[in-house]
Amino acid sequence: MDAKRLWLPIPVLLAAEALLALFVFAISTNATDLPEIRAGSELDFRPYCFTDENGQPTGFGVELLRAVADKATLRMSISPREWDRVWNGLVAGEIDVLPVVARTPGREGLVDFTLPHTETFDAFFIRVGEPPIKDLAAAAGKEIVVLRSDAAHHQLVERKFPGKVVPVDSIVEGLRRIASGKHDAMLCSRLIGVLERDQARIAGVTDGPVIPDYKRVFSFAVRKGNTELVERLNQGLRLVQADGTYDRLYRKWLGVEKPPSSAWEVYFWQAIGILGVLVLLAVTWVVARKALESDRLQSQALTPQRRAFGALAVCAGGRGRGGGVRDARRAGDVGRARPAHFHHLLPGRHGRGAVGRHRVGIAGDGGNGRGGGVLDLAAGRIRHRFARRVCGDGPLLRHGPVHDGCR
Repeated sequence: MDAKRLWLPIPVLLAAEALLALFVFAISTNATDLPEIRAGSELDFRPYCFTDENGQPTGFGVELLRAVADKATLRMSISPREWDRVWNGLVAGEIDVLPVVARTPGREGLVDFTLPHTETFDAFFIRVGEPPIKDLAAAAGKEIVVLRSDAAHHQLVERKFPGKVVPVDSIVEGLRRIASGKHDAMLCSRLIGVLERDQARIAGVTDGPVIPDYKRVFSFAVRKGNTELVERLNQGLRLVQADGTYDRLYRKWLGVEKPPSSAWEVYFWQAIGILGVLVLLAVTWVVARKALESDRLQSQALTPQRRAFGALAVCAGGRGRGGGVRDARRAGDVGRARPAHFHHLLPGRHGRGAVGRHRVGIAGDGGNGRGGGVLDLAAGRIRHRFARRVCGDGPLLRHGPVHDGCR
């Protein structure tokens, strides 16, 4: 949707609602003494102001004006006509109020405006296959159709548009002229033009991008000098915004999602988003820290084993049926090793075990080979052999080829 709602400071409104209600009640006793408010409406300005199948005025602007008049205890009648007629009737004082009028500098001297209630944006409608017109400068020298006395019409006149301006009495008429090839483009509200084109089933016409030159800020327009009516409509507008009526009408006619109704709600959801990001970062940091700590502890636990198996090779003398280790007190971190400590790694004569990426094996001692021999460690393609012989009363560590027993 190109339409946007405009919001007053809702927290302030809620605080002042009771006071406003008391004020309205105080003046309501004289409401029946006031003359009936004469309001005008348009025939084909969807979804703001148009007539239904029974010829009755309806749309967002019409229903909003009625709700505001009810809050302000105003008696009102609404008469639908062509836009040019109701606009000129308001300027002439024949009509008291119009529900949807775009505020422009040229109009401020002709009528009075209430607080704004919505915004919309304009675009050029062209024939299918023609290049889009992106702004007013790109439309220079072309024939541009506009709704007579519409905001687009007044904008082109006030800006002294360097092209031909062709006023028509309705948006549907203008779109049909574009479809027939009589003119280059039509300038109007993009939202309203799309709805009217689809409603009238006009083929061969497409809408271009929103132009950046101006936007329409819609308000209630009141006969010039009627400041009391402007103030009462403003109060009624605040009340329908505060009690949810405005939201309900907006969702019905202009959208399906309810935007934030106040600044604090916007800030609240922004804070929730920032807090969520911070929580996610904190969780990620804790998980990463635990993973690093786990890796560090595992590395510390494996280091003694690596040093032990990197330095230890055992050879036992005799016929060696028991095999294993007699004395490993000088073998680094191994400490007081026992044969049973290695049975799960070194089973049998050529048993295989695994610590990390190392392979462990036993070589014979030159006798029948049933006993202890060489601890063989391999990593990748490089094999290291260490032989430790126990001779006499003390151990002797030797590096070199495998020895057959003790000599």
